[in-house]
Amino acid sequence: MNWGSNAVTVTDVRGRVISWSSAGTCGFRGTRKGAHFAAQTASGNAIRAVTDQGMQRAEVMIKGPGLGRDTSLRAIRRSGILFHYSNCKD
Repeated sequence: MNWGSNAVTVTDVRGRVISWSSAGTCGFRGTRKGAHFAAQTASGNAIRAVTDQGMQRAEVMIKGPGLGRDTSLRAIRRSGILFHYSNCKD
């Protein structure tokens, strides 16, 4: 991924990918891929897929710069999943 894009990956405790989404797969193109709304949409899509499968708890690690960090956390919080935030060094 390039710097101006938002991507969200949901894994299990072993690190295997369960769900993923990105601003590009949500239909955002060009500079809009780096916007906070794109991060919110990508996070919501990735989280919705795992909550539909019954996931109730998660550990959240956010990596990288940009406007999408806080917006992604807010989208996860609104999903109803109980989560623990671990700060990742960039």
